[in-house]
Amino acid sequence: AMVAELENFRETGEPGIPGLQARKHVRVWTWLVPVLAASLAVVAVSLWRTETRPAPGAPAVTTVALLDAAGALQFNPPGSLVAGGNFSPQDRSLLETAFRSGQLPAGPARPGAPPAESLRGDQRKSTRKWEILQPSGPGILSALPRFEWQPLPGARSYRVEVFDGTLNPVAHSGMLHGTMWVPETPLPRAAILLWQVTAWTAGGPVSAPAPPAPPARFELVEGELAQRIEAAKARSGQSHLLLAALYSQAGMRREAAAEARQLRALNPGSALADSLLASLNEPESLPPTK
Repeated sequence: AMVAELENFRETGEPGIPGLQARKHVRVWTWLVPVLAASLAVVAVSLWRTETRPAPGAPAVTTVALLDAAGALQFNPPGSLVAGGNFSPQDRSLLETAFRSGQLPAGPARPGAPPAESLRGDQRKSTRKWEILQPSGPGILSALPRFEWQPLPGARSYRVEVFDGTLNPVAHSGMLHGTMWVPETPLPRAAILLWQVTAWTAGGPVSAPAPPAPPARFELVEGELAQRIEAAKARSGQSHLLLAALYSQAGMRREAAAEARQLRALNPGSALADSLLASLNEPESLPPTK
């Protein structure tokens, strides 16, 4: 090729053989293009590994999942819910807080009840044991709760009275011949309420509870929170974790514990599920409140 090129140059004064340079360029590109492509691929992989490599000393990002009734709930540190369930922003925040702390929220703080002596009657004058049944304690969802008490032998009629925390009358039943009563108008929410039932007998009125027994106190769940609980209960594939958190926030610790136990059963060996249940400190054998 070199000799031919020199002869061509001598005869024509033109360097190179016609078409020879073009063929040389084609041969060069046939091997250069694959080499360049491979080089670019190596550079791209190197850059990707550089971008995804954790910074020196930074903790590895791990996803923690809890199996719930509707599927898996996935959290990324420091506690953001990344997958599982269609929750409102308020409920999502509640779940994330429970994940970060490993505890279910505490119920509302409550003032002390009035002394037992402020209620009428004297249980010490009677040897008969007569008790009320419900409502009792915090976390009553309905604003029209069902009042129930044991029958008192010899009672001709009963009367229920409801008071606020300062013993101002809130509601009363009138005379009843059964052992159950539901108020006709809603009772106030998010307030300490006391109640007492009085039975009329041949020997006179008898009240329960009466001093020295403590007053029967209860509290209705705040309105917005009660609506969130009802919505969570009615949702298809309800979340045990969400219900446990909402019940705990409302002060319904037994109900919260029941949901937390179901969550733990779905996640055996999970430190998070164990911690959430332990934060309630509820005995295993106690049934939920009514």
